[in-house]
Amino acid sequence: MPNPMNEQDWKNLWQESATDLHVHYHADQLEAELNQRLDKVSQQVNRRNRRETLAAIAVGMVAVPLSLIMPELLARIGFAWMALYALGVLYVIRKVKQTQPDTDLEMDQQTYLTSHIHYLKLERKMLRNVLWWYLAPAWVAATLVFMGVSSTWQEWVGFQVFILAMYGWILRMNLKAAKDTFDPLIQDLEAQLSQFSTHEA
Repeated sequence: MPNPMNEQDWKNLWQESATDLHVHYHADQLEAELNQRLDKVSQQVNRRNRRETLAAIAVGMVAVPLSLIMPELLARIGFAWMALYALGVLYVIRKVKQTQPDTDLEMDQQTYLTSHIHYLKLERKMLRNVLWWYLAPAWVAATLVFMGVSSTWQEWVGFQVFILAMYGWILRMNLKAAKDTFDPLIQDLEAQLSQFSTHEA
């Protein structure tokens, strides 16, 4: 016949149960906080993508006819390059957008975390590489157009100073967003994925 549990046994059992409840509550709370952060970042990214998409469409609609009617050869080349640049921006945004996880679909925890980490890393890569896929092609197009229509070297220098200052600000803001918004969120998701994998093992 098993020995009856004494008072200390009951206390130990209660403490273990309380600890388990606290751990589960903490995990659920952490998951809810991560979901809120994911939703907030996704909304910000979607708003940015809509703005960039509309801007690229507008640039393309303006650049195509100007590439045909401008009298200066350099200006026509610049506007043609600008139209191609707009198409490139649309392509990059759409390509990354296609990797965004569908929150309406049910998926297991590991797939949920892995898919969001992959998507967020691509968005972060866009921000970190904004100089090469977004700013540099636009600078080439704008420079060609301005060289075609500008009459003095002073105007050209002033234009370059303005463009470089504006691009420096845009680059700084994108790198800051990658560091302050995406880096911590990706690290937290990877930490939770690691804990989940350890628990499953």
